[in-house]
Amino acid sequence: MPNQTTDLFYGMMGTRVIDTHIGGRGVYFRGGERVSGTGTSICWPMVFLDRQLIRTGGLGGDPAALDEIAEVFDVAAVEVYRTPAEIPPEFNGPNAGCGVIVLWTRQGGSGDDSVRS
Repeated sequence: MPNQTTDLFYGMMGTRVIDTHIGGRGVYFRGGERVSGTGTSICWPMVFLDRQLIRTGGLGGDPAALDEIAEVFDVAAVEVYRTPAEIPPEFNGPNAGCGVIVLWTRQGGSGDDSVRS
């Protein structure tokens, strides 16, 4: 039984859950690490909650605090889009190249009680 929202992402193909430098955990997708002369940056996915953009994502910066955005017991479904080719137009945006996570809550009316990827 998951205790936090990020627990839902453990074992999902192509998904990484890491402890962050700001505390808490972050989620990103395989290929999301970018190495440059100044070190490694992570390409954080965009995050939507019940169709509302919560975090724009992008290279560097801080991850979305998924465990604070939604309580795990409120999450009805999770949609994961790892590449721009997978992303529906309604969830596309300037940082969609880093992927997109869509969380649906029971209050948000997803109508589906499954976790999808």
